Amino acid sequence: MNLLHIAEGWYKSKIHADEKSIILSKERLKECIKCSHAVDKKFLKLINGKSVNEKTKACKLCGCPIVEKSLVKEEQCKIGKWNE
Repeated sequence: MNLLHIAEGWYKSKIHADEKSIILSKERLKECIKCSHAVDKKFLKLINGKSVNEKTKACKLCGCPIVEKSLVKEEQCKIGKWNE
C-alpha cells in the first residue's frame, strides 16, 4: 500500500466514503471475512485529536488494515481474492 492510498483509506473510513467506495468495500470484505490471512491487529489512529490503539482486522500477508484498504479502488488483494 503506498502512502497516498493509506491516507485515502483512513480518510474514507473515518470521514467520508462515497457510495461507489462503500459498495466496492462491501464486496471485497465478503472475501476478506472468509480469508485465513485476516487477523486481529491494533493500529495507532488519531481520532478527535487523540491517539488511540484501535483493534481491527488486518491482512497477515501485507499488514494493511482490511477495511481501509478495501475502500481504495486502486488497491489489490495480494493473493488475488478481490474481483475487479
